[in-house]
Amino acid sequence: MFGPERYAAKSRAIGQSDPWGPYVVTGDLKGAAKSREVGSGVWEITVDGGPHPADAAVFMFVISLGFIMFI
Repeated sequence: MFGPERYAAKSRAIGQSDPWGPYVVTGDLKGAAKSREVGSGVWEITVDGGPHPADAAVFMFVISLGFIMFI
């Protein structure tokens, strides 16, 4: 394989409003993340970019899942 490696992360969540909105405009994901509604009440975040934004997104997803399971 030639060329740079591609890094990406993607996750979906169910909610009345965009749960990913704050992450798209601030912090490590700023400029690398896009959020959109893929269905009625289903939101998706896609993080493209170098390894740092993709790694930060995976960390955020794992922390979010752990918080949901804790509750």
